[in-house]
Amino acid sequence: MTHKIALLFVNLDCVKDTGESGNDEIYFKIWTDDQWYSNYPLHPENGDVFKMTHKDNNMRQLDLDMTVNYGTVVRIELREPDKKKKPQKDEILGNMYLHTDDIPIGDTSMKAHNYQEFKKTHYIFRYRIVSHRIPTVRLLGVYCQ
Repeated sequence: MTHKIALLFVNLDCVKDTGESGNDEIYFKIWTDDQWYSNYPLHPENGDVFKMTHKDNNMRQLDLDMTVNYGTVVRIELREPDKKKKPQKDEILGNMYLHTDDIPIGDTSMKAHNYQEFKKTHYIFRYRIVSHRIPTVRLLGVYCQ
């Protein structure tokens, strides 16, 4: 049986933006075991991005839940597009590698990763990992006598 883990994206905080004019336009590219998974937001090539600066728009609440298998390696890349519809030209602000087999069972505490690899840019990505199923009750039938 494969053990499933939920990865919950919580928020993204801009400490230092790229310094380019205007807002940084930020999105994530996600891979699992070197296989393409998704973008978040889904369509950055169409302007679906998080507009951020270290001043007014410094934090975004995130709402992505992804399910991965225990033993999976997840790569979460933070990007800033420079040319619309040309993702190969996007600036890569950093990568985070999450090895799910290193996750303590039952730990649901908030975790953080600092993206600081590109110039002097600094973003803090916060997330949670849920490795246990949420307890539920299933009603299997109702009988009226």
